[in-house]
Amino acid sequence: MATEYPKLPPGTISALAEAGRTVLDPEDPFEETLIEIVHMRRRKRVDYEHDNEPWSNFTFCAHAVGITAAESALHMVALKMSRLAALKANGRGPKNESVNDSYLDCAVYAVLALAIRRHPDGRVRKQHIQS
Repeated sequence: MATEYPKLPPGTISALAEAGRTVLDPEDPFEETLIEIVHMRRRKRVDYEHDNEPWSNFTFCAHAVGITAAESALHMVALKMSRLAALKANGRGPKNESVNDSYLDCAVYAVLALAIRRHPDGRVRKQHIQS
């Protein structure tokens, strides 16, 4: 379910981009989806993050089974994909979590895996920030 975003005045995004700011366009389907990914992560982070450690759940799981935190996030992608494959193979729709929610979760976990690899301590360094 896509969120409605306020209309921006014409030229706003290009003007901000020219000023060196990264701004996502809520009218672009790909960028609107990225916005949704960010909102989902922020909502879930409040519930699941431990003591301001953004990778705490993945680190915990990784230590429990002897893999890296990034691999733990990728495991979640594989789990969601497995659930989607089971729905398709069984020829029925979901009763609890929508297919779109599963796709969104896959996207969030995939981005988290990349973020964990890039920033293992959970902190962004200036050299990693790109506009």
